[in-house]
Amino acid sequence: MKEIKRNNWAKFCKSFNSSNQYRQLDISIVEKENHSRTLAENIPFLGISLEKTGRSISGLQLFTGLWDPEKILSPILTIKEPSSVFLQKDSDNSDKILVIESKDGSRAEMVLFGAPNPDQSRLLVEKLAYALAERRGFSGGNDMSDWLEAERLVHQAEMRLKE
Repeated sequence: MKEIKRNNWAKFCKSFNSSNQYRQLDISIVEKENHSRTLAENIPFLGISLEKTGRSISGLQLFTGLWDPEKILSPILTIKEPSSVFLQKDSDNSDKILVIESKDGSRAEMVLFGAPNPDQSRLLVEKLAYALAERRGFSGGNDMSDWLEAERLVHQAEMRLKE
């Protein structure tokens, strides 16, 4: 595993997001006592971003393709006070495992698999449009507005992670 130096984290996040957006992802949390729990399995990766307080990095945020319109722009996980970031590549030099360690001794482990699949973007829009329709009780006549709102939310999430 290769450590990513702290002063390169911003550049790394952009590059990592660009290379891995819409790959499938499993996320585990390992507590400092080495107790592991799975947070999510087989979900599309959208990106990681730095959370800053002033000029200092206070966290690393992980965004995934959640089907909930209220949560698409919210991170699934924020690692507070990150201390180290490690990346392992597989034999064909694609990113395989991202590990983010926190100052408290816990860590997040993200296993990426498959190739980036742009069709995941359309699937995410479909799921979000359905959730929007469901939220308003499936009343007729709003299909196009649900679809456009879902597209806007997905596009907004994608653009936020490219900054």
